Amino acid sequence: PFFTLHGTTLTWVLVIYGFVASVLPVWLLLAPRDYLSTFMKIGVIIGLAIGIVFAMPEMKMPAVSRFIDGSGPVFAGALFPFLFITIACGAISGFHALVSSGTTP
Repeated sequence: PFFTLHGTTLTWVLVIYGFVASVLPVWLLLAPRDYLSTFMKIGVIIGLAIGIVFAMPEMKMPAVSRFIDGSGPVFAGALFPFLFITIACGAISGFHALVSSGTTP
């Protein structure tokens, strides 16, 4: 019964949230969310911890993955995933710095 949402259900939830977030005015969406996001994050962390304790999902990961020798899941090469991950993380950090600088209603 836990963690049984299908990909299509999660997709629709994200689409609906994106639509609601795009049509609400900035003063209604961002100002309360900036303040309340701390409580939301703490609540999510507590909820996840409780969910892990009660659901006890089985987490299995091999000790050594295919990345250890330079052959990733797509094609071999030591450069492939890490270069693009580095670029993407830098872009996300820059965008987060821009967005988290705050908005004024």
